Amino acid sequence: MNDLLLMQASKLKVFDGANRANTTTGLGTADTGQPWTNTTIIAGVNLIISSNKIKRNSIMGTGFAWLDNPLLDRKVTVRNITKYASEIVGILLKTDSTSDNRIYVNLTDTAIVLKKGVAGTHTDIASYAYAWADGATHTVSIQSVGDVLTVFLDGIPFASATDNSHQTLTKCGLVVYSAVATANSTIDEFVLEAV
Repeated sequence: MNDLLLMQASKLKVFDGANRANTTTGLGTADTGQPWTNTTIIAGVNLIISSNKIKRNSIMGTGFAWLDNPLLDRKVTVRNITKYASEIVGILLKTDSTSDNRIYVNLTDTAIVLKKGVAGTHTDIASYAYAWADGATHTVSIQSVGDVLTVFLDGIPFASATDNSHQTLTKCGLVVYSAVATANSTIDEFVLEAV
């Protein structure tokens, strides 16, 4: 193995390619061995594996799953997000197990929004107009180095902001929300790397 591959492998902390049997109540275990934990925000709503993709089950509401992550400087990449209208996909860079406190990016129909939650109150850090075409597929990353947060769209820096909230939260994950029961948005891969 060459030095570049060894360096890349040492930075990889979590990989989940969703290549396992369908689930009905959770995501199971990532390919690198870390267990996912579903937190019930609305009874019966879960993130699941379906046809080798991560998605929300077909119940109206929020599916929220997390895994432990002790890294202070980190990058979470969600590859091949296929998002559909009226669904919000959230990438949790830093969170607690209740989702009341977190740093995350929301992918909506009209914007990519960098947000934070403090004791259950969620506010925008920065919002950037972006028309996500219905059914379009993109890769999105959110990275923290110290208090600098950077969002990448298809590998290219898209937005950056500064916020020193939640530097010590030790979980990361995903959240998918919809006000309708239909669950179409899917995710191919979840990756956590040290920065």
